[in-house]
Amino acid sequence: MACNFLNHWLLQCFGGQQDDPNGNENMFDLFLRFRFRWLKLWFGEDPESQETSIQGYAGNMFSRFVRPAFNDVDSNYYWQRELARHLYGQYSMAVAQANLQIEDRSQLVSGSLKEGVGGPRGVFVGIYDGHGGATCSQFVLDNLFKNFKSAMQNHDAVNPAVIQEAYHRTEVAFVDHVRQKWVHKPQLALVGSCCLVGVVLSNVLYVANAGDSRAVLARRPNGGALNDLEVIQLSVDHNANDPARRNELLVEHPSLAITEIGEGKWYIRGLLQPTRAIGDEYMKHNEFNRAPLPAQYRHEEPIAQPIVKAEPTIETHPLGPDDKFVIFASDGLWDEMDNLEAASLVRDNPRDGAAARLLRVALGKAARRRNKEYKDLRYVKPSAKRGYHDDISIVIVFFDNLGAPPPPPPPPPPPPQENPQLPVDNLEAQADAPIPVDKEAPPPPQENPQLAVDNLEAQADPPIPVDKLEAQAPTPPVE
Repeated sequence: MACNFLNHWLLQCFGGQQDDPNGNENMFDLFLRFRFRWLKLWFGEDPESQETSIQGYAGNMFSRFVRPAFNDVDSNYYWQRELARHLYGQYSMAVAQANLQIEDRSQLVSGSLKEGVGGPRGVFVGIYDGHGGATCSQFVLDNLFKNFKSAMQNHDAVNPAVIQEAYHRTEVAFVDHVRQKWVHKPQLALVGSCCLVGVVLSNVLYVANAGDSRAVLARRPNGGALNDLEVIQLSVDHNANDPARRNELLVEHPSLAITEIGEGKWYIRGLLQPTRAIGDEYMKHNEFNRAPLPAQYRHEEPIAQPIVKAEPTIETHPLGPDDKFVIFASDGLWDEMDNLEAASLVRDNPRDGAAARLLRVALGKAARRRNKEYKDLRYVKPSAKRGYHDDISIVIVFFDNLGAPPPPPPPPPPPPQENPQLPVDNLEAQADAPIPVDKEAPPPPQENPQLAVDNLEAQADPPIPVDKLEAQAPTPPVE
């Protein structure tokens, strides 16, 4: 009775509604949810540091302990980060689960892009859409950004070679992981992950993609009105549904079977749609083209060169004042809407909860294909969700201040030594030297000596130049 009363009191004081339609939301869930709402009210905005790493996914453990803190309504179906800050503006994130074990992973890092102190600071975004399980997408989440920072050690700025090296290191590490586990877990050779990355540094956006996730830039066209919208897709869809991608495969592998299953759905050997990905080692290396893998996953001919590649295609886009935001999302979103519809929805609505708004529209479209409404999806059995839609991950990056990000705070000076002792063998040198006999001794110091009027300006502290005030002032705390 007391717990029910307290639940009701929290809802009345802070707003919102019970997440569980049966009223079974426990006190721990309510506390997490309202703690974040209270912090937001107290600070007037999200209590988010510029030096932040956010990982978004919605597995059972994650939903249980994190979800209620970020979302008030519909949060038993998806997770969201409504709005938070990064170095160049704000971002919004959302994730919806379809598979019994969600296979998507997503990431945003705002801060240092290099190991150690004093490296360049920027924003790193990752969308990792796994298939065959979550092992590979989790591996990419755990390792790709680390490999990117390591690759940056020999460079002062981001360039395509750095991103290529990060992908290559991650792929090589996953191959080694599969090789080590082959005896006991040969099925690891069957899992993979699409890998979409965006990096913002010094007013340049780099987009790398291996797979069928997508990055879409929304901008105001040159000379256009305030509400005009130009949409640019910055990534290549590496998917067998695209005739150009099928032709690429057949040029390198003339005997490769690419089959159509259903209307307009093409698969490599009837098994896989992405034509580039991390993992999927059974499509790359002949050492895994053998038992104990099931026969349908083994190739009749030896694999001379990888069928599915891990190398990303990379696009570079200089950012300017007309560039407004970028939508990074797994193919689950793009299955439900095109680039223009997604960008228009973001432009025409408030930023707060922008990613979740896209998610709800996409889920509503998926529900209507099965003659249901969006609200009905929360009651669909977990084992049946994949029949309605795919896992969906969305990160929207808004640009507000595209100047150079503020430098990191300088390291603190070493503490002063207390009463340093002079070395014994140097005492004579440190003592006051005697005044020579043939020279007049200086007059004794006067008490409270007055400075000459014509020297007052020289004695005062020199003024700080206006253009260096920021560098001279202590770094303010990040809101």
